[in-house]
Amino acid sequence: MQHSVLKASGHVDRFNDFMVKDVSDESKFFRADKLLEDVMDEKLKAADLTEAQHVEYTSVRNQADAYSQQELHQIFQKYQIKSPETGNDLSEPYEFNLMFPTPIGPGGYLQGYLRPETAQGIFLNYKFCLEQNSNRLPFGVAQVGRSFRNEIAPRAGLTRQREFTQAEIEYFVNPKNKAHPKFKMVKDTVLTLFHSDAQLSAQEPVKMAAGEAVSRGLINNETLAFFIVRTYQFLLHIGLDQAFVRFRQHLPTEMAHYACDCWDAEIFGSYGWLECVGIADRSAFDLNAHARAAKCDLQYKESLEKPIEREVLALTKKSGVDIMKAFKKDGRAVKEFIEKLPQEEIECITKQLEGGKADVQVEGSSFTLTKELAVFERKMEKQTVNAFTPGVIEPSFGIDRIFASLLEHVYYARPKEEAGDDKDKQTRGVLAFAPSSAPYKCVILPLDQRIARDERYLNMMDAFQLELVELGLSFTLDESNATIGKRYSRNDELGIPYAVTFDFDTLEKDLEDLDRTPRLAKAITKIELLKQFFQAEPPKAKGEDLLELWEQIYDETARSTVVETAAGLSDDSNAALPYEKLYAIVGDGGHWKWPRIWRRFDELERRGAAYREGEPTNFGLPNPNPDIEPQTVLVVGGGPVGLRLAIELKLGGHHVTVFEKRREVRDESGQLQQLGFTNRINRPHVFNFLRNDLDRLNGRDFMSSKMCYPVFTQADTSSIGIDELQLLLLKNALLLGVDFRMGMSYEDAEIVLDPRTQKPRWKVKFTCDEQGSRSYAVPLGENFQTFDVLMGCDGARSRVRESQKQIFGEVDKRNFKKMIGVVANVQKVSRQRLKDLGFASGQEPTDMKRAHLASGAGNMAGLNYYKASFHNYVIFTPSKEDLLAAGFSGSIYSFHSGRDKVNPNKAEEKLRLKRWVLARCKEVGIPVDETLSNGGFVEEPNDVMAFDFSEIWKCKKNFAFNLPPIGYDTEVHGPWTGKSLVPPIGLVGDAVTEPFWIAGVGLQRGWNGVMDACFLIDNLYNMSFSGGPDAADTMSWNEHVQKLQSIIPVLYDCSHDGKMTREGLQGEYADQGVVMTQLNKQQKDSEKPQWQLQVNPWTRYEQFSKQLEEKYKGARVLENMHPTVRRALAIRKHPNDSEVFSAKKLKSINGKSIAQADPADQVLHPGRKSSGDAQLQPMPAERTSIPETEVARRASTKSENLHNMLAKQIDLHVQSTASNSTRGFDDERWKPLSPKATGFAEMAEKQWDILT
Repeated sequence: MQHSVLKASGHVDRFNDFMVKDVSDESKFFRADKLLEDVMDEKLKAADLTEAQHVEYTSVRNQADAYSQQELHQIFQKYQIKSPETGNDLSEPYEFNLMFPTPIGPGGYLQGYLRPETAQGIFLNYKFCLEQNSNRLPFGVAQVGRSFRNEIAPRAGLTRQREFTQAEIEYFVNPKNKAHPKFKMVKDTVLTLFHSDAQLSAQEPVKMAAGEAVSRGLINNETLAFFIVRTYQFLLHIGLDQAFVRFRQHLPTEMAHYACDCWDAEIFGSYGWLECVGIADRSAFDLNAHARAAKCDLQYKESLEKPIEREVLALTKKSGVDIMKAFKKDGRAVKEFIEKLPQEEIECITKQLEGGKADVQVEGSSFTLTKELAVFERKMEKQTVNAFTPGVIEPSFGIDRIFASLLEHVYYARPKEEAGDDKDKQTRGVLAFAPSSAPYKCVILPLDQRIARDERYLNMMDAFQLELVELGLSFTLDESNATIGKRYSRNDELGIPYAVTFDFDTLEKDLEDLDRTPRLAKAITKIELLKQFFQAEPPKAKGEDLLELWEQIYDETARSTVVETAAGLSDDSNAALPYEKLYAIVGDGGHWKWPRIWRRFDELERRGAAYREGEPTNFGLPNPNPDIEPQTVLVVGGGPVGLRLAIELKLGGHHVTVFEKRREVRDESGQLQQLGFTNRINRPHVFNFLRNDLDRLNGRDFMSSKMCYPVFTQADTSSIGIDELQLLLLKNALLLGVDFRMGMSYEDAEIVLDPRTQKPRWKVKFTCDEQGSRSYAVPLGENFQTFDVLMGCDGARSRVRESQKQIFGEVDKRNFKKMIGVVANVQKVSRQRLKDLGFASGQEPTDMKRAHLASGAGNMAGLNYYKASFHNYVIFTPSKEDLLAAGFSGSIYSFHSGRDKVNPNKAEEKLRLKRWVLARCKEVGIPVDETLSNGGFVEEPNDVMAFDFSEIWKCKKNFAFNLPPIGYDTEVHGPWTGKSLVPPIGLVGDAVTEPFWIAGVGLQRGWNGVMDACFLIDNLYNMSFSGGPDAADTMSWNEHVQKLQSIIPVLYDCSHDGKMTREGLQGEYADQGVVMTQLNKQQKDSEKPQWQLQVNPWTRYEQFSKQLEEKYKGARVLENMHPTVRRALAIRKHPNDSEVFSAKKLKSINGKSIAQADPADQVLHPGRKSSGDAQLQPMPAERTSIPETEVARRASTKSENLHNMLAKQIDLHVQSTASNSTRGFDDERWKPLSPKATGFAEMAEKQWDILT
């Protein structure tokens, strides 16, 4: 690396250590701080040490590398420190630069250095990396490579080398906002922290949650803390012992020249505490330094929505002239240098000038400014752009040190098996690698040579090895003639965690038989399939693909798995959810995200029969509704609302089946013949409370960062693809045990009564397609099945609604807006093509949501433009008259007929609509590449569509029931003589009302409708339901039915009109509200929990919540703990690594008890050690040091593989998501609403009218 680069970065001048040398033998050099540490360690071993001496020596040792040159000299004099090798006097400490100089070029005229760190290469390419990240902050860049430092005293094997492997991440952030959107996921992780105050006062390290450390100011900011936690998780994941990992904060005097806060991950081993990872807040030092040296602008610029005025410090005009005169030929360069300085540096210069003078470095020369020469004035400056130099958070991993520490932590000597063993008998060593870091995952061994020579074994091995290779599982064979015990031992020495042994019984089976047993390959297969399942997303995966994967994952083996629960072993009466069984089988799967995924499921609140008494994931809280009577529920429709309803019903302990008839069909050429249920790619707007709900359903982990970005960013343009949403919800539904039946088509339903109890149920008639018939063992043609509850979530043309008109009646229709919604989905355009199309930066325009006046087609009512992962989504809203004037007929204005299949009769009209869309896109600056397939649009029929809003409709009712009382018996009470009995039936989503979807109210109504439906179904037989927020003591059945039926239309109106609480509309709890008031009382500066939709309407709707106001008024605000506060505090007691979130104990698979299984039958729990593994001793004196030659011998064949593995495991790239802070509905670009306007439906419509 060239001298100029490292000069600018400060390494040439300041990358130094202090050194001392033997005054009588100048060939002997010592690094001053390490020598001082060794001397203090010896003094601390003294038997007659007083408490005061112990504190003094400990303090000196802790600060050894923080002392200045003069302070080091004084301490060496005080303790009379001599050369450890000769006993001679030592020189005064002096600086020694740690870089290796080297000439560059054939002539050697250019001065250069071997790079001391990988980071500088990233800083040099910052602008290119920023462009690759779509010019957005924050973002990170990782690099792994070799670095070189001229160590004064290389020693201790791999712990101090002149050439070493380094892995670094540079994470660029806004220096004024170092909050991290994912910090909340790790804030409860408990770390061992050795902060600077504790070091200076000779105190012990403390255990503290990361969130608390940030709130107390021990760790500078959330992003720094996030990477500290992720580093900790990585170190544990590869197999290091958590008891011997801590984080030590650099002392202020010890800090690197570029850092404003820094923590070292230290690992304890035979050389004591060894720093292996440095996590530093490098501030903006590097980019500022390179910008000055290269005379280029490296500031990040973001446009402000409104111009702002800011007070700035600037040179007066007179001072600018004076400086040019004073420094003559250099004057202009000095003046321009000062004028371009960031405000923070100008402030520093003005403070220095108060003392008389200040020095500035310009182009390698120093210039002295005086307070008379450089006069600054404060003035107001209007800004339309916020410009700043990004700060940098840097985790820097020393791979060699981590590897050496790992070898120590996983190595132990196996005890001799018998008391009478010969003393000289060889002691076997074991490298107990975690599966995630073991170079070989398993060894395959025949029991003895007879098996190894058997032809059946040879044939079986060929097939078995092929399967392991296909799974990407590294393995080795050991077919030597040594005994099986010796072969086990030597493979333990090689660090292979699993063994697969072929015995005589194995030869009697075939490979398929083996595959049905819970052996290693089977568990690995589940992990690989689950990985594909978790990562599946559009457009590569469809709903049908996900269901096909699920059939392989949750097969008969997984279904028959038995786990231990708080109520005993799982069975039909004590059912475990699919995710609980899979978690028990695969553990964390070797993936750092998976524990967080499993935890998210554990944190979902259960009700009724889903609530299992004594379960740790109840967090000590009571059952929210213990009086739920589980129902068998059929949900018709696998769209977003149907899936969300199924999930919430399952969490209430109900038995849920979903029918979905739409299966994608393509011909032999791949042309779409019939649309599937996940083929819709439209992007509805997402309100904040809906984003929160998707977040708790693993939205950030089940979707890639590309797909997360449009969802979890700015509130006013937040959107999600319908197909993306369906796959996210389908994953949750399947893992929670929803019975999703593809290819089933609801036809009709009739009421049947139980002859004795008179309970009405729905006898559902349905048909099944050929593939569904095979999958679910259902005959083709008409079929019948009985359900307690029927719910229609089958869209605007609801078959459930149409088949039960006697219950729901005819729909009400009304005139709405004389407007057409034209939707276009356009393909992404490459960077180079964007430049060709006139987008100079090669970047797509930002999301748009605004009114527009189209020059060629009259008044354009509005425009929405949302960027998605693989396409862009545009909505134009011209008036109907405008489109008719442009030559379009009204026949195209049907969304559903347009999507059912490609309609050749309307091809000409659709072509004209495409041309119209292209013209509008060009006018507003939306890129469309007409040279791409389908003229730049996506595949039909999602390319262009039109919707007519002239008329909308609404169902008269959305839920109905009339049930006999519990325990009704015709033999006792006689035949039923009351009103006609009706089993519960309901409609949710588009089936009950047509949404004005441009305003984004469809999903919002649907989500509230889901919660209302669950509330009603939960309370069908709940005799404590009072019709109010508090339970009733006694009530007759008729009173119960009356109260429940009377609340149905109220909930319907609230859901339709979106009459949510203000906090619900904003999607967050108010700072001065009840929840935050109580939380801040319990925890200082408490983190704000997410506002989440709940089944209970008293938490969602304004008119209901007002009934609770009295409970929290005035002094009562702290007397009655709010349920949200109680749950938040209960969960916060348990960090991420708490036993509460551990997998349930696996008891049997396929009827075979795990306790009785062979070692090869054990399923995977990657990253966990057996309880019998030897533990590292707490102090070096109590440990047996491993000779370097022994470590080198044992590691020689594994080092290269493990290096490669470690490099891949540093997976700390973070999804580029924006902050969770939201602006809700008070967007400054929209005019304020009338106080009478309540609910998101009215707000959305009024905002649309205002906007247009």
